[in-house]
Amino acid sequence: MRKPPGRPPTEGNKAKSFIPELLRKDPQLFGYLKGRWVIRDIAKELRKEGISLSFQSVGRILQEMGIGLRRPKLRAPGSLRKNYRKRREIANYKAIAPALFKKGSP
Repeated sequence: MRKPPGRPPTEGNKAKSFIPELLRKDPQLFGYLKGRWVIRDIAKELRKEGISLSFQSVGRILQEMGIGLRRPKLRAPGSLRKNYRKRREIANYKAIAPALFKKGSP
């Protein structure tokens, strides 16, 4: 077997040591609205630490480490009549969420 071609990974190895301790912390401590870590938010925090990786690379690293991520669903459980206010709040949030997460906004 030959050694794989290409430059050896440097940023990925740094990220592999930093990601587990980052995931132990609550994302709301870092100013994120969500209660769970999202791959893009992990990539942003890595950039703040000086590790520049794309969110695709972060997802690949998480998969290699055996850390599974689920996409959270934003929904109100129950019947439509019972939770109509909550469903309206969620619909309003979905409408304004892209503006909240635009580049350059705090």
